[in-house]
Parts: sequence; C-alpha cells; structure tokens
Amino acid sequence: MRNYAFLLLRRLPSLLVLLVLFPWATSPLRAQSSCSCTDYIYLNDEEGDLVHKFAVDPTTGALTEIGNPWLPPGTVQNPHGIVSDINGDIFVGQLNGFDNQALMGPIFRVDCSGQAEETDVLPGENFGYNFGTVGSTLYFADGNRAEIEAYSTCDGSFLGSIDLESALNAGVFDPFDSDPWGFTVPGDGSAWYATERFTGGVFTGTTDTSQYTFPPTASGSVLFQVPEAGAGAAAQGLMGITLDGDGDIFVVLNNLAGSFDSTVIRKYSPDGTLLAEVVDTDQNPGGNQNDGEQGFWGARGITYSAMSDLIYVGNRDNCVTVFSTDLVEQVALNVNNATDSRPKGIALLAECCPLDDELTIDAERCLVQVGGEVFLQDLIRCEGGPICEGEWTVVEQDTGLSFDECENTVSAGVAGCGTYTLSADGTAPNAQCGEFLITLNLCLTGSDCGNFPWPGE
Repeated sequence: MRNYAFLLLRRLPSLLVLLVLFPWATSPLRAQSSCSCTDYIYLNDEEGDLVHKFAVDPTTGALTEIGNPWLPPGTVQNPHGIVSDINGDIFVGQLNGFDNQALMGPIFRVDCSGQAEETDVLPGENFGYNFGTVGSTLYFADGNRAEIEAYSTCDGSFLGSIDLESALNAGVFDPFDSDPWGFTVPGDGSAWYATERFTGGVFTGTTDTSQYTFPPTASGSVLFQVPEAGAGAAAQGLMGITLDGDGDIFVVLNNLAGSFDSTVIRKYSPDGTLLAEVVDTDQNPGGNQNDGEQGFWGARGITYSAMSDLIYVGNRDNCVTVFSTDLVEQVALNVNNATDSRPKGIALLAECCPLDDELTIDAERCLVQVGGEVFLQDLIRCEGGPICEGEWTVVEQDTGLSFDECENTVSAGVAGCGTYTLSADGTAPNAQCGEFLITLNLCLTGSDCGNFPWPGE
C-alpha cells in the first residue's frame, strides 16, 4: 500500500521542504493509528544493583512494574545514569563505589526487554551521573572532569566535550567541589541542560543534530543560578533536572551534609524565575533508611511524562513520587520499599509496538539532503517513540548501499534502493509487542531531489 501523504508531496514539488523538515512524513506509522505507544519510567536502584521498569498509565499516571525487576542484580553494579537511543536500546551507567569519583564503571547497552550482553559494554574510562542521546551519540555529565562529553554508542569513540569550567569562569575545577550531576537532552535533541551539584548552576548548550555531536563552536553557558534551600551554606546539592512540555525547568535540591534534612523540588521558567516549590514533609534524618513514609526524602533523579503530563521523582521514601506540573503532590507509589534502597537515575523512555502483524512502508530520501545516511528507525518510528523490539535484516540492496547493524543505518555515496525488515517473534523476556514483521522499501535518490522515483517503478 502506497503512502498517499507522500504521493501528495511528490505531486506538489513546492511542498518538498516539508519532507526535509519532517522526514517522518512518509511513514504510515506516524500518519495513521498503526502504533501503540507507552511511556515507561526506568529507575536505577544503586543499593540493590537493579533497574526497575514501570509502564505509565496515560490517564492516571499510575505505574505498573514490568518484570521483577526488569534488570535484576548481577548485570550492573551501582547503576546510575540511564537513557535510550534512537533505536530504543537502553544505556545504564555503572558506578563502582558510592560518590567516589576515582572508581569509574562502564556503560552497558541493554535491549528494552532487559537483555544485556558483555560485547555491548561501552568503554568505562569515564563516569556519568546522567545521560542524554541524539541519534547514536551518547552525551553525559562527566563528574570526574566537570565536562559534558559525547561518545558513539556503537564503538565508544570520543566525539567531543564541553568544559563547564570555562562556562562558570571559576578557575580550576575541583571535581570534589564542582560536580555536574543532572543532565537531559529533551525534545528534538538540539539542546542539552545540566546541573552542577555544588555551585547550583543550571547550564545549557547546543548539539549538532546533523552530525549528532557538538557543533565546532560548542560551549556551555550558565542559564541561571539556583539559590540554596534550607539551612547550611554549601550543604545543598543540585541534583536531577527535567523540562516539561512548556519548556519550564524542574530541579531537585538535596542536603548533602549527611543528615538529609531538606529535600526540595523547584520549578523555574527558562529565565530563572521561580514558579513553584515543594518541600519534603518527612524530614527523615535516618541516613540511607527507606522507611516507606509519605514524602520524597533523599530525592535524586527527576523526569517528565508528556503522555500523562506528570513529574516523577526517584527518592528514598517511596521509590517514586508523582507530582503535577504545578508541584502539587499527587500520589506516593510504594515500590520496593526495602531498607537501604538508593534510587538514583530516573528516565522517561517512550516505546512503541506496531498494531499490524505485517506492514510494508515505501520511503524515499534525497541522498544530498540526508548527508548520505539514513536511520531506518526514523522511517518507521511512531509518533510517540521508537519500536525498540525486533531485529533488522537486509533482504536486498543495490551495490553502493551499506547497512550498519549497530546504528541500524543505511549509507550510500550513490543513488540506490534496498529492502529491509524489522521482525520480532514476541517471545523475548518482558516483551511488550507481539509477533510482527515490518518491510521497509527504501530508495536514496541522486542530486535530482525534485523527481523522486517510486520503488519498483
């Protein structure tokens, strides 16, 4: 079945710019109701060496756990940062020691069903509290170097970095006094946001979405400074950060002096105006003890679900606490209230399943306009997120086209066509999709981008 939205563009060359700006327009998974998409909350428990996965109810915001847990102990020690890439693969950071920046662990690649392989471990020369991705590039806050760094998710190669010291203009960075913790790459991936734990700075900068790395003139800047919360100078820790659908910024402040007598969630406008604040009512001074009381004592990570329009905070009182975007506490979700649990990184990752058992998509791209490379996920991606289950297979492709089985990209120096399939049998552990087969017929045209040939013509 041909995609009639695409045929309209083909017959109206003056509208071709829409195809460049919105390359997903040729996918019937976006154009029709052919997907089932779900927001999932992923939460790292550093003490239990495990990762939780919760499905978010789009109406109530309630969480239903997937697996028991999704990633059990034995795979990653002290998991910290967590994020997914364009293909829906999950990356989990390992910290080999609590708050000890001299002990740095690797970053693991895990598929969305919770299967990790040693061969997929990224090099562990650095250490990231929290991550962000654009395409197949992994960005993270490097607490050991006070930098935002970018690496390839496939071969672990270093792609670039931004020195937050120059952004603060504060001389030499002492990693134990100045330490980026929170990090996020929201929306279209064109900008990143980070928090600096001890100076209270909220930073921002840009990525290069055409190359999926930092632009040549990349630098970070201080967006605004967060004032201290509670009593005690230099005792407050600026931790997690997230943005809601309006672009407002939410941050977590936590007392790091050992008593944990103050935990605060704040909402700021992009210019640093304080819009709302909620203070933990538990005031638990009990070290790492997770007592199951109401509150959000010891909060660290924070994330936002556009589907439910709610804020989710990982903490030591109730594992996850949910807020509306005006920071009125909604409900405390008592999950895994075990002694000494330590929730850290939390992420909202959307994942989708095709509703049809079999589906064929015809897509064309101008070779020049895509820079010679196309992510196959971009051509089938649902509006809500990636289809993360299944494996890609090359059925056939013209000479000159090359398929990268890690990035799931097709690249070419000359025009050509190929056929690729994404299939799953629905039997993987914790699988959310049933059996499906997506056939993608892709043609990369030459320089005449105003006259696209239809596959098979």
